[in-house]
Amino acid sequence: NERHGLKSKPSKSYLRAASPSLPDLIQPHNFDLNVCGLLVWILVGGTDYFRVSALCWVMFVTVLCWFLTICLFIIYLTGVHNRIPQVPWTTVALCFNSSATVLYLVTASVEAFFVSQAIRGRHNYNSWAASTFFAFLSTLCYAGSSCLSYWAWRAAEEKH
Repeated sequence: NERHGLKSKPSKSYLRAASPSLPDLIQPHNFDLNVCGLLVWILVGGTDYFRVSALCWVMFVTVLCWFLTICLFIIYLTGVHNRIPQVPWTTVALCFNSSATVLYLVTASVEAFFVSQAIRGRHNYNSWAASTFFAFLSTLCYAGSSCLSYWAWRAAEEKH
């Protein structure tokens, strides 16, 4: 066919192998989570957070979730998840996103409580208020990722 100027169509199995799966489409969107999480810990880190032990917890959760999200993002971006099929990646993503949602909800609530204790108009107040907003936004993003991960997990379980 190609000798006569006609191009052959790719086979259906090739198209299935080349098209991204749901987890492949979900994970690159974790970039939004990284930006929100990064803003939370930059805004808190730029204050005297170490004087309030609960804000040390906020820093721990935000940095940990940010780092693990970066790791998962790199794993999916580079295709490592396809090369290590022994690991149930959809389950890993579901557990991580669900855990991060709960941790961020607690973190955002703790931070909101301490914003109400801070003196209005001061640098700490403004930074903590902004970081509280981004912490709740991160909570929503992780909750959305949890839903998408759940759907991907269900689809993977139905295959087996």
